[in-house]
Amino acid sequence: MTTRRGPAWPRNSNWSTSSICSATGVFGPDRWSFRAGAWQILGLNAQLFGTGLDEEEAQFAWIEAALGTSAGPLGVMLHKPLFRNGPADDEIHGRYVPAAPRRRLLELLARRDLRFVVAGHTHQTRQIEVDGVEHVWAPSCAFIIPTPCRRRSAPRSWAP
Repeated sequence: MTTRRGPAWPRNSNWSTSSICSATGVFGPDRWSFRAGAWQILGLNAQLFGTGLDEEEAQFAWIEAALGTSAGPLGVMLHKPLFRNGPADDEIHGRYVPAAPRRRLLELLARRDLRFVVAGHTHQTRQIEVDGVEHVWAPSCAFIIPTPCRRRSAPRSWAP
């Protein structure tokens, strides 16, 4: 069994082949694609990015194949936001997809008409447009992290 700690995952973020299999055994596939009219929507496992596990490479291969199955506008959904302010962010932080896999993912997505990326994880509301792509952070509806306990990633007017 392979176990690694991703370089940008500072706490309790050990992922292994067996933990991924356990999760997918309970919840189903950790990535998916569907068509909605002309749109293709991809759901990705953001927790794999930066782990170095075989499953991360398998997900990249799946993404490449899924993107080749159709044309038209594309939307992506994943747990972690791709970045805080833009693709060039080099901040190492567990809130965002690590820089190297983010670059690789964005190169793949650039082959298509990417219109939006929706993420959670930060427990904040944020909506920004970067390079013509709308990035939306959707907070949890189960609980919030009080403002004094979290590092604010957006100006107060963008977050509750």
